[in-house]
Amino acid sequence: MALRYTSLVLVCICLSTFGQTVLTPEDYNDLKGHDQLPSGTILISGPSGTGLPVSSQATQRGGGGCECWVEPDNNYSLAMTPNDDMSSSAIALPFTFELFGDQYDTLWINNNGNLSFVNPYGSFSSLPFPAAEYKMVAAFWADVDTRGDDGNGLNGGLVVYRLTPTALYVNWIDVGYFASQTDKHNSFQLIITDGTDPAVPGGNNVSYCYRDMQWTTGSASMGQGGFGGVPATVGVNRGDGVDHSQIGRFGYDDETYGGPYADTSGISWLDSTHFYMNTAGGNMPPIFGSNLNCDTVIVQIMAEGSHGPLDQKVWVLPGAPGQQVSCTVDAPSLPGFNGWSAGPADHLQILLDDYLTGALAGIHIVTFMATTGGIEPLTSQYTVQLELLQDQTGLETITSNSVLHLLPNPAQDQVRLSWNDQNRPVLIELIAVDGRSIRTVPVLARSRDMLLNISDLPPGSYRILARFSNGSAVQQLVKTDR
Repeated sequence: MALRYTSLVLVCICLSTFGQTVLTPEDYNDLKGHDQLPSGTILISGPSGTGLPVSSQATQRGGGGCECWVEPDNNYSLAMTPNDDMSSSAIALPFTFELFGDQYDTLWINNNGNLSFVNPYGSFSSLPFPAAEYKMVAAFWADVDTRGDDGNGLNGGLVVYRLTPTALYVNWIDVGYFASQTDKHNSFQLIITDGTDPAVPGGNNVSYCYRDMQWTTGSASMGQGGFGGVPATVGVNRGDGVDHSQIGRFGYDDETYGGPYADTSGISWLDSTHFYMNTAGGNMPPIFGSNLNCDTVIVQIMAEGSHGPLDQKVWVLPGAPGQQVSCTVDAPSLPGFNGWSAGPADHLQILLDDYLTGALAGIHIVTFMATTGGIEPLTSQYTVQLELLQDQTGLETITSNSVLHLLPNPAQDQVRLSWNDQNRPVLIELIAVDGRSIRTVPVLARSRDMLLNISDLPPGSYRILARFSNGSAVQQLVKTDR
């Protein structure tokens, strides 16, 4: 072992220039696996970003239920070939992204679950924020490894992206962990915008969306079987050692959540959840997260005036450490929310189930308003469209992404809706975010798809509601004019 290590060190010295160490992927993998990587900046030789187009058939994977997941289509490109700790080529943004007052028009997609500015990052063991050297938007900073192949088609996964005039979409699909492990997979999505794109509503400019999350840590970060060791980090970081916001650090195989700055929480807490953030300006307002069907809830009312089983939650997190958040609700048509408020606290969880008993059938608009304390309080708003159905309809909520597909999304003039024979809707309804029904379209018998014309709609966020014989499903549709 000593002789082998010496020979590898000689290779490192021969390839070191200007304080950087250049390693082949094979030598890097060997040194990393033996915890012998040299200090300082390491560059891995070989291809990184590709920009190659990918087929939608290759990306329609990733289990779980985050309904804000934008299904990659033929407009997506492959960010990187299968790799460990590498990055895409520099991506020039056609818009300006603002991170705590700093403005960027170039970034890198890093294999390890994050975007970076100024430099690409190969760091695989995450740090808690703030971290002085990392200018980063981290949907899930952990040791992603997409090289694995178990021989059954469940390989190390894909990292794909789509760029529009006002947004960047990045999807990590069924990605494995170091070293080339494929027994567990994570699927998550990151969107950044110029702050005006309807893909991230409410004036926010960052969105995270999680489907089925199964691991947290690679073996080079002291993990065993995908857990333990160094937790994964979720948040945003300016890179000055001060300005940042953290959703949490995750290292356990359970659903526990101790708050944004707990040492470790459970990875299953992220399942089927999305978060909206506003990183523009010098300070971060409160963060909203939920497991709602992309801000839409469908609930069946039972005959006795209550409702069927429901597990719909909204979380309110502070924008910075040491802050307390409070939340109030405006829901004029829901008596259960009258006078409702919570906090201040270091984070809040709101269970909608507690406030719907006795509500009337129909569409209700629920607006959550969060505020942080301090000399200059900051506020955020999160709007939910709630539809209560009479029990005689016999409808139940169906997981949308398993039965209803929208391509493309975002869309300009038309969008194709598709489904399978086992779950064919009888009616499609297009709904505005304020609950107004824009149009309804019956579904032809034996059809497997429908082309919906949206050329007459202004840019914005809408809902596609599919009525089935035994249930209903809803998905967000983003209309863009570019």
